[in-house]
Amino acid sequence: MNKLYLLAPLAALLLFGAVYAQHHQKREAQRAAQKIQDEADRAAQHARDRAERELAQKNAVVQRELRLAERVAREQAEEARKQARTDAERRGQEAVARTSRLRTRFEKLRADLALVEIAAGRAEKDQRELTEEQRFLANYLREAEANRAGLFEFLEQVEALEKARAALPAAKPVARHD
Repeated sequence: MNKLYLLAPLAALLLFGAVYAQHHQKREAQRAAQKIQDEADRAAQHARDRAERELAQKNAVVQRELRLAERVAREQAEEARKQARTDAERRGQEAVARTSRLRTRFEKLRADLALVEIAAGRAEKDQRELTEEQRFLANYLREAEANRAGLFEFLEQVEALEKARAALPAAKPVARHD
């Protein structure tokens, strides 16, 4: 029986060792497979992370270029607004200057117009006076012609009377009684 005490635990120990070794090999194979799987997962995760980083970098570059393009567009729009404001101010100043020049010219022309109206009034007055004078002279000429004809007729009568008196003998002068 003493052998049994020695052999039974030894057999149990061997049986346990065999079962343990079998399980230990499975466990080691599982650990090795798990380690390979973990390394593959880590490599895949690393590749995904690297791809995500590259994508993020590309997106960052694209975003930076977009922001740059937006900034350039904003600066161009601001420059265009400034240029438009400057042009509008310049046109406004030119309009004010042109208005001032035109107002001065208008006032000068208004003064010239007043002088021309005065001169036209004088010319019309002179023309009316000349027309009146011409009518007067035409009437006067007709009357003078008529008077001339009458004077010639009177002179002819006076001449005829003087001839008639010269033809009469010298008569005594008659005293007049006034």
